[in-house]
Amino acid sequence: MLLIVICVSAISIWLLWRRSLESEVGIRVGALISLTLWTPFLYAVHLVPGASLWVGDPATPVPYPDVVGITLYPQVVLAVVFLMLTAGGYGLTRLGNART
Repeated sequence: MLLIVICVSAISIWLLWRRSLESEVGIRVGALISLTLWTPFLYAVHLVPGASLWVGDPATPVPYPDVVGITLYPQVVLAVVFLMLTAGGYGLTRLGNART
């Protein structure tokens, strides 16, 4: 799984950095790839019965921090951070295109 994420991320970076006449396509595809990689962490548990966000051996539980009664799973926090970076980067490119 890690190899897939690394390869797809490398393709996304190449789409963003390549010189092209259609740079808007590269920006949109890069953002869509990021969204497809990170959003399942937010909803997959609700689609698959019996699924859990717990990562690791249930016999040796690691306490995850709770904030206001909500358990913060590291992979979900990471997904939210990357989704915010994707939205921010896409917004900056749209803002830059509007000014030119």
